[in-house]
Formats: sequence, structure tokens, C-alpha cells
Amino acid sequence: MQELRAKLETIKKRKIVKDVKHDKLRDWLQDVENSMTQLLGLYIEPRKTIEDSPPPTSDAVRSLELNKIGIVQRKVVLNKIRRGSEMIERLQMKIKKTQYALSKLGDQDKNEGRRRFSLIHIIRDFECSGRK
Repeated sequence: MQELRAKLETIKKRKIVKDVKHDKLRDWLQDVENSMTQLLGLYIEPRKTIEDSPPPTSDAVRSLELNKIGIVQRKVVLNKIRRGSEMIERLQMKIKKTQYALSKLGDQDKNEGRRRFSLIHIIRDFECSGRK
């Protein structure tokens, strides 16, 4: 995240990107950071649930009840982990889109003689190719 933020600031200093485009990339980075924070919370909660579960007892009936509760808790935790995994995949796509847009903008600076692409075209091109 810090690398992406630093690259974005470097591009802004070179005045390649207009304020609107820079704001869009900055919003993307903010969205990625928020998603990362949300994922962190998603993984801490199941961990606490497992750690806070009561220790097993020697009583056979009580043990069966705890076993049933443990199975249900495991299913809940596994579902949360699966959802977290899906969120990580979406987050990785957002990061890749941002990296792609920043690399294209960096390439524009190197290739001044060639045709310049607008950020909107770059993002649209990447999003369309990602859906296939």
C-alpha cells in the first residue's frame, strides 16, 4: 500500500494526472485500505470465538453438548473464512487495477512521443479485460 501511495504522489508531483484522475486513484487506495481493515476484523472475530470456547469436561452428556456446539462454531468460522477469502480476491483485483493504472501513467511519462492514454481509458481497458 505504501508503495502504491508513494508512486501516486510521484505521479502527482510530475503533474501527469489531473486532479480528478488523481482523486479517483486516491479513492481506490482508500477503498483498498478500508477493505484490508474490514478483513482484519473478519479474521480476528472467529479466532476469538474459538479461543473463548469453554474447555471440555469429563461429564459425558456435557461433552456431547460441547461437541455439538463446537461443530456449529466450526461451520460458522469456516463460512466466515470462506467469505474472507472471497473478499481477499476482490481486494487483490482492486490492487492490480491500481497498479496497472499507475504503471500506465508512469509509462506515459517515459514515452512522451507516443500517443497518450487517458486514465479513464486505461481503467476501462483493464476492467473489460478482467471480466473475460
